[in-house]
Amino acid sequence: MLKQCYVTGEIEIWVTKNKIDEEEVEWINLMTSPTSNLPKLINKLCGVSYFIYDKTLIMCCGDEETGAACIYIVREDMCKKIQIDLGIVRFSHCVYLPKFISVPSEFRPLRV
Repeated sequence: MLKQCYVTGEIEIWVTKNKIDEEEVEWINLMTSPTSNLPKLINKLCGVSYFIYDKTLIMCCGDEETGAACIYIVREDMCKKIQIDLGIVRFSHCVYLPKFISVPSEFRPLRV
């Protein structure tokens, strides 16, 4: 889970300690990035896609001023922004899950 402080822009990444079961889930803080160089993710009109690899956050979202697609690479105190030439960002929210987990039927989209 990616959590961002509205005031400071600090980002926390939380993961489950063990496999999620029907009884309980325990979350642990994987990493915290104190950087304020990241865009505000709250109330984004366009999606934010991200994944974590080796305690590195790789995130794609639109630039706050131009809306152009940007890749952000965040690790410890380092934050690198790379603008990619895709124009205005119009993609959906996506999150990488490293395992195939069946989605409970109540959360699956209805087919008409």
